Amino acid sequence: MLVVATGIASLIGAGIFIAVLQSEWMTGGFSSIARFMFGKPVWAIIAATSPLAAALLVGYGYMQRAIRGRAARRAGAADAETRP
Repeated sequence: MLVVATGIASLIGAGIFIAVLQSEWMTGGFSSIARFMFGKPVWAIIAATSPLAAALLVGYGYMQRAIRGRAARRAGAADAETRP
């Protein structure tokens, strides 16, 4: 089943690749995006670093959740030790 799914995904991916490679209808749109990005370097930098910023933000959220969970476990363990 994995081989069949991989084959189907490969065919679809190759089809998309060939469609983008051979298509001229996207040239105007991509050219205007490129002119905008090269005209405003700040937007190009933001577009390039946004995946990194999103990954750092998600990692920070998971870190905070782990710290809170560890503190709660320590508080629970301290309460268990003080009870008779």
